[in-house]
Amino acid sequence: MTLITEPFRHLRANKDKVSASQYNRLVDLVSGMARSLMTNGFIDSTGFHIRKVPLQTGTGSIVRKAYCKDDAGAATTITCYLDTDATGQEVTVNFSIAGGGNCNTAIPRLSDGDMVFITKYEGSWYCDTVLQISEDCDCYSAP
Repeated sequence: MTLITEPFRHLRANKDKVSASQYNRLVDLVSGMARSLMTNGFIDSTGFHIRKVPLQTGTGSIVRKAYCKDDAGAATTITCYLDTDATGQEVTVNFSIAGGGNCNTAIPRLSDGDMVFITKYEGSWYCDTVLQISEDCDCYSAP
């Protein structure tokens, strides 16, 4: 299926004429997007599949939920509760930070109770989201 590249616009009653081929292209596009969403779980901004995230709680799951135990600190790991906030098994989660640095200087700013998706790889837990280094600044300059 080829994406329609021209911008969509609203039709004006009794003024705009739409050919059957234009209408059918639109129907095919919308049907394809709906099929992708229903089959695969998540779609990106282009309307097509990114990935399906299986949220299971058993030991054989691929992706799990974790909840930060404390605010992010000056490290690339955060202790989190597995599956359930405050009562789940405590695990150490490794974070990748684009641009280097520590979790407390990266966005999103993670704090106690925040949920992240994690995956276990070769015995260690890793966050599925890459954090981005940031710098706090005073963006307002007084005249």
